Amino acid sequence: MELYRHVNIETSVVEGRSELAARVTGSCRTVGYTVTARSTFVGALLWRYTHWLRYCYNGMVITYFSSWPEVYLDDPFWQYAGEVSYSVLGGTGQSYVRAHRQGAFCQYFPTVGCAWYRYPWVTIWAYGNGSWTATGAIN
Repeated sequence: MELYRHVNIETSVVEGRSELAARVTGSCRTVGYTVTARSTFVGALLWRYTHWLRYCYNGMVITYFSSWPEVYLDDPFWQYAGEVSYSVLGGTGQSYVRAHRQGAFCQYFPTVGCAWYRYPWVTIWAYGNGSWTATGAIN
């Protein structure tokens, strides 16, 4: 049995379609940033952690936002242990919103329990002009 103590990190950007919302709110978009863990030894997919941000903007300020995590497990020896932290700066009525999420995954063995943990995090910045950027990694 291969132990997955060390993981390779991949990051990717996922963007949903922009759409026109009600006149009052302007445009909206849904964007996401994914951190993927793979086995260092064989390259097998272990899990993915995606942070999604849905936001609306009117050209100057954020008029609405919502954020949520999405988890995908592909290895029976890894479990999602929940969300460690969530924080927001800016937001509705501001020129930007910064949403940060961090999850926890543990490598689980039936006779031992959780042997060790990995903590993926993603931060997404969205702006009142509709632009956005993101970053993430695994601790």
